Amino acid sequence: MPPSIPADTTPIATRSPLAPAANFVAPTQQSSLSATDYLDIAQLVASYGHALDSGYGRGENGEAYAGLYTADASFAGATGHDQLVRLGQIQPRGPEFVRHYLTNHVIEPMPGGAKGREYLAVIDNGLNGKASSLFLGGHYENTYVKTPQGWRIKTRRLFPPRSGPQDQTAATPPATSAAQVAGTAAVAAPASSLSAGDTIEIQQLIARSAYALDSAADRGAA
Repeated sequence: MPPSIPADTTPIATRSPLAPAANFVAPTQQSSLSATDYLDIAQLVASYGHALDSGYGRGENGEAYAGLYTADASFAGATGHDQLVRLGQIQPRGPEFVRHYLTNHVIEPMPGGAKGREYLAVIDNGLNGKASSLFLGGHYENTYVKTPQGWRIKTRRLFPPRSGPQDQTAATPPATSAAQVAGTAAVAAPASSLSAGDTIEIQQLIARSAYALDSAADRGAA
């Protein structure tokens, strides 16, 4: 028989608005990055799985994958364009190959560029009736810089998932002036009153929700 609930237990008010996280600042209110910068970085990271898995129709030469990084970037023991090309050639793949899934992308400004993190799942797709399986999970932490060719990945690290209590270091957003506030201009899509800044704030809100829930940040306040 399950234990009874004590008489003085107060039910959680699930319909009450959640308190804002102490460390959260809406991205377009803290940043010298423009709304276009946020969208370009998001597109860069979204391109990662496509470039690595299918090469964007460039066969198996790895150029599409290496092209996402700066010329001096390092990842997984590969440094520089030529080594990153070879890293992108390790596994046979084709135009319809799908294996890497990146989600919950959070972008924040930092001196000289931006930083970000996203969840990663690598799925080994079953062939010939075999079941698919999770090969790898975790999250990436990246830094980005803006080059003459556009935003590129400068550094990337993979962190495997861990459970249990862990140290949490609260990042302090860099101070910005009112003139640096990004994403305030209305760039509405047809039949929409949302600006580009609104779209980015909503995307970042949803992306942050997974980190807040999985890490129990601010003891649930986040």
